[in-house]
Amino acid sequence: ATMCGDDIATDPRMEPWRTNAGAHGFRSSIGLPLYKANELFGVLTAYAEQANRFDASEIELLEELARDVSFGLTTLAETEERQKVQAALSASEQRFLITAEVLLDPFVIMRAVRDTSGKIVDFVYEFANEAAYDANHIPRSDDLIGRSLLAFLPEHEGSGLLETYANTVESGEPLILDDIDYEDVWGGERMQRVFDIRGRKTGDAIALTWRDVTERRHAERRRAEELAARVEERTAQLQA
Repeated sequence: ATMCGDDIATDPRMEPWRTNAGAHGFRSSIGLPLYKANELFGVLTAYAEQANRFDASEIELLEELARDVSFGLTTLAETEERQKVQAALSASEQRFLITAEVLLDPFVIMRAVRDTSGKIVDFVYEFANEAAYDANHIPRSDDLIGRSLLAFLPEHEGSGLLETYANTVESGEPLILDDIDYEDVWGGERMQRVFDIRGRKTGDAIALTWRDVTERRHAERRRAEELAARVEERTAQLQA
């Protein structure tokens, strides 16, 4: 609250400052609290050479000045805090971009698209790293951002992957899929591939990464066929 010392020479509240104030010829004073972000920050003090110098109208003007100063201090503090937060977010985003781009596996973030009832009916690409463009057989100039998943890879609906992604967003449970057979058109060519897929909910979106394990599946199949052939051969030898 505002404290007004009408006569420093006689006011007991001013005793700690009386000698110093008298040396400068001050007879009255007023102290007005200053706030920054709703916390007491300091005091605006004014002195006068006459006793009873500050009347009601002057006190009101000085209190208004103190409120203006407090507002300015609060605005500066909020601006400084906002700049710190923005700098931290920018640094965090930069680290994310660098990390995502050095990944060898594709990585995308896709936002859910909902119908009027709230059901997820599609996804839209919000981020895709370099490996995602390579995996989808498209150049970086053919921007994925803002594109519909079903428009780009329509077999996601018939294969059940769209529903699986939607369940991940709705439930928040991690997505773990191994050896998923998937056939679609990439780069103008229809291909059948095998993928391991991992996903996590992020807001109303899914962060997704996958790995093409088609060659591994083929290699395992070849080894199984070779083993079966050897067993068959050995069985024939034993029978002979």
